[in-house]
Amino acid sequence: MTTTTTDTWGRTVTISGSGPYTCSVGGLSVTAATVAAALGTINAMPQTPTSTPATVVNSVAAWQGKIVLISMPSAVNAGKTLYDDASAWIATQSTALQIAWANAPTWTRDGTMIPLVAAGIGLTDAQVDQMFLTASAISG
Repeated sequence: MTTTTTDTWGRTVTISGSGPYTCSVGGLSVTAATVAAALGTINAMPQTPTSTPATVVNSVAAWQGKIVLISMPSAVNAGKTLYDDASAWIATQSTALQIAWANAPTWTRDGTMIPLVAAGIGLTDAQVDQMFLTASAISG
């Protein structure tokens, strides 16, 4: 078994083996027993990220989000925008979702609607984060 993820500070963490496990962080490999023995020391150490995390915007006005979608070309429909893709996808969904799309004054990044729409039109989490960041800079 091998599992790879990224920790809070952007370092790659890999855990592999079938027991005892080996954990690799930033090129340093240790066994699970070594990690368990060091947990008290690690947890007591101040944890300072090595880089500043990107700004994350959690909510924007719906009009700001729609302007960003209108400005982005569709990846699947030539001559169309992501707004066109989202509108077409929404039209195939429940009435409740259609009402939310048409009338929600605010889009919340981790709400119900945005993750559904993003998945429906094939946006990644990083693309949605960038869309929210861009939308938050638009003033009315």
